[in-house]
Amino acid sequence: MTETERLAAIEDIKALKARYFRGVDSKDAALLRSVFTDDAVTDFRSESPDGSDALLMHDPDAFVRDTLAVLDGTVSAHAGHMAEIIVET
Repeated sequence: MTETERLAAIEDIKALKARYFRGVDSKDAALLRSVFTDDAVTDFRSESPDGSDALLMHDPDAFVRDTLAVLDGTVSAHAGHMAEIIVET
């Protein structure tokens, strides 16, 4: 991987993270779903006091649906700062 390719990959990751935040904050299901591959796994067990296995999901459609349901009626404003991204080849 060239340095240019590495830097482009890092910028792509930053843009993906920004789209994720915008999808969550705007409650845009299609945008939020677009950041996940069909075989994506989401694991938010570390965010739960009891480490609930319900927060480990193998279905990105269900993740989007459940996330937006939990956030219904709320206002959120995510901001990603100072990303530490390492590209391993």
